[in-house]
Amino acid sequence: MLTSNRVSRSTAYHEALLAIRELNPEDWLDILVDITNMLRVAPPLQPRHSVLELEGLGAELWQQIDIDEYIEAERASWNG
Repeated sequence: MLTSNRVSRSTAYHEALLAIRELNPEDWLDILVDITNMLRVAPPLQPRHSVLELEGLGAELWQQIDIDEYIEAERASWNG
């Protein structure tokens, strides 16, 4: 069965998948070749977001805090 972990799919995707399921396996292979060729010339997929977008987020919160003191206090709290 052809499935994916992606939650949201378009109606066109589902219609295409249903149509493909009605074909014979030889046609499936031809479709795979065609899709592979389309992917070779398609622009690369871009992630919707990058973790790098978070760089510097909340930096102002740490401006007035002595990092060494903060770390020592955190380590001390681990011992109960």
